[in-house]
Amino acid sequence: MNKIISFIQVKGGAGKSTIATNIAGMIAMNKKVALIDCDLPQATSASWAAVRDDGITTVTASSHVELIEHIEQLQDSHDFIIVDAPPRIAEITKAAIIMSDLCLVPLGASAPEIWSTVDLLETVKAARERKPDIDVRIIWTRFRASTKAAKELSTEATKQLQLDTLETKLGYRVAYSEAIGRGMTVLEWSDRKAKDELKALGNELQKVLKVKFMGGI
Repeated sequence: MNKIISFIQVKGGAGKSTIATNIAGMIAMNKKVALIDCDLPQATSASWAAVRDDGITTVTASSHVELIEHIEQLQDSHDFIIVDAPPRIAEITKAAIIMSDLCLVPLGASAPEIWSTVDLLETVKAARERKPDIDVRIIWTRFRASTKAAKELSTEATKQLQLDTLETKLGYRVAYSEAIGRGMTVLEWSDRKAKDELKALGNELQKVLKVKFMGGI
């Protein structure tokens, strides 16, 4: 049975496409992956996949109708579908949430990002009226673990947003932006800490989704 993972966030620059592409590339090392880029016209994920050209099926969707059609067409032939949702509240965002096994909300430990995510909660609430068991979790990005402010903000945000949080936090590392521009994941880059973070995230996602895709990575 395939799994659908959506990356949702209403604020641009939160690292949504960066995480989506890294997860897609990592899973594709062992599984058949489709990537649906709904963040148009920027299309960072689709551009990354075009540079990479390693067999990840990549399509774009500009409406909830297109997204649903793509998922229906791809789900039987792929192990995983990764959805990079648009940075706004729209029907396509709600559709991505409803159709996913797991929704990840990339969030930096900054007040503006936390404030903007509050608006997303209404969309999550509306989606849960259709599908009560939707699994939506925060993933902390560009996280400065050594700073007191980041720790305090993340703790407060978890309480305020009332969403589960992944244990793995992705640090503030230039490796992520350098790798994505070359159609790569940080597993193929030289930053050991970034590699370890992504592997830790992959292992945690295996537990959350109750599937295996990290063999040999």
